[in-house]
Amino acid sequence: MIRGIRSRIISTYLFLILISMAVLGILLIWIIKEYNISNLKLSMTNEAKLVSELVYDRVQLGDISEVNKDIKIMGRELNARITLVHTNGKVIGDSFFEPGAMDNHRNRPEIREALQGRVGSQIRFSESARAENLYVAVPIIADNFILGAVRLAIPLKNINITLTKLLSLLFSGILAATLLGVFLSVKLAKGLTEPIENINAGAKKIASGNWDTRVYSGYGDEIAELGNTINFMTKTLKEHIEEVAEGKSRMENIVSAMASGVIVLDNYGMVKIVNRAAEEMLGISLAAAEEKHILEVIRHFGLNDQIEKCLIQEKTADYEIAVYYPKEKIIKCYIAPVYREKTVAGITVVFHDITQIRKLEQMRVDFVANASHELRTPLTVIKGYAETLLGGALNDRPVSEKFVSVIDQEADRLQRLVNELLTLSKLESYQTVKDEQSVDLISLIQEVANEIGQSFSNKEISLSLKLPQRINPVKANEDRIKQVMVNLLENALKFTPKKGWVCVSVVDAGVDIKVCVKDTGIGIPQEELPRVFERFYRVDKARSRQLGGFGLGLSITKHIVEAYGGKMGVESTLGEGSIFWFTLPKHE
Repeated sequence: MIRGIRSRIISTYLFLILISMAVLGILLIWIIKEYNISNLKLSMTNEAKLVSELVYDRVQLGDISEVNKDIKIMGRELNARITLVHTNGKVIGDSFFEPGAMDNHRNRPEIREALQGRVGSQIRFSESARAENLYVAVPIIADNFILGAVRLAIPLKNINITLTKLLSLLFSGILAATLLGVFLSVKLAKGLTEPIENINAGAKKIASGNWDTRVYSGYGDEIAELGNTINFMTKTLKEHIEEVAEGKSRMENIVSAMASGVIVLDNYGMVKIVNRAAEEMLGISLAAAEEKHILEVIRHFGLNDQIEKCLIQEKTADYEIAVYYPKEKIIKCYIAPVYREKTVAGITVVFHDITQIRKLEQMRVDFVANASHELRTPLTVIKGYAETLLGGALNDRPVSEKFVSVIDQEADRLQRLVNELLTLSKLESYQTVKDEQSVDLISLIQEVANEIGQSFSNKEISLSLKLPQRINPVKANEDRIKQVMVNLLENALKFTPKKGWVCVSVVDAGVDIKVCVKDTGIGIPQEELPRVFERFYRVDKARSRQLGGFGLGLSITKHIVEAYGGKMGVESTLGEGSIFWFTLPKHE
């Protein structure tokens, strides 16, 4: 583009120079030619008048032969062709040719003018002289009568030679002026286009994102003003883009850091933005989902219907969906329109994983139901026996003592249940004081085994300890860990049949110490394993109640272990036994 401007400037200047020089040259040549011809015509008119005066007497007397001689002499002296013409147009004398052989000249324009009493002149090509001549004719007047005409003819050869030389000089001048014009126009075009080239190069850099570029802003002309305007515009754009980029980056960071999943759609339902939480929650990726319809990304027609309804009605909505990949979840979707200049430009869908909430709600319902059931059973027994005593059995001492004993046992059961519930509540609400200390697991396990060993012997179950000679102490509370071991061993004792065995082992697991309690009990079905640590959960409810359990022991045990930074798990095969294990961090 710039080269085109430069070429147009140079060609325009050259065209103007050439046209100006050509017009000036033509006008100059025409003026010089007219000037020379005018002077020559005036000179020839004077000479013709002089000749007419000299030949006047002889023409009047009719002495034609003498007139012809005189004309030849005067023609040589004047270096011009002189022709004498009678009023009837007949040539009666000529300095170059014989009059008798010449045509009648009455119709010659200059002769016709002269015979009418005026000076006649004409430039034309002479067939007899074979050259372009200037003819000037004047009348021969005697006593107010025109006797004839004298005509002088001079070739324009000399004038044409002079004009040719002048034309050559003029062409040389035009060529020199053209070369000078080329040089000046190139310099001028360069001076005009270099700032434009600078502005163009700067604009390309600015367009590529280099906002620190500054273009030509020179000498106060229009181009400099354009450069200043572009520089100001670039500065303003840079500030605005930085603000937009900062806002976008801040928004992206916020959206990316959100625990809730976010998907932004355009008003056609095409995916534009997917944050990291949504990718993890829904098992999708932005690269695979971008520019695809939401129905292709999340194959849920109900959600798609809600999104379309939000687009049409421009109202927020919430919708609950179940997702089965990458794992089963319940997700709450909040759908809201996105406005741009008061027009819906898209949809934002926010996803909240409420699986745990629903699970906790179900656990709460189960807890209330189980707690009510566990409380109702001893209360029913107590109330029944109390009513029997009040009904008259109180007077029968052996019966009343038996009933009071049952009431006391059920009251103890209620007290144990309430104590376990309080303990569990404190552990879940982190109200218990950790009171961390260094605990020697080997001594603690041996102590618990000695205390509970008689129970194993009574049931004919073997209890063995697989303990190392020495191991790092753990960071915990001794009473709480003792409670954990008692719960695990009592649990193994309950569900291990006679002639079975239970083994307690301790191993160093790197940063932790791992304790395992393995038994040959009835085992737990695989589908039940994820729920064994829930409150009031029992695999075999009838057997558990028969053995006097509430289903809170394992839940309390897990909360204690996790309170001291450990982990707890279970491995089991139905009919073969179970392994309950937990880890605690070392106390260096």
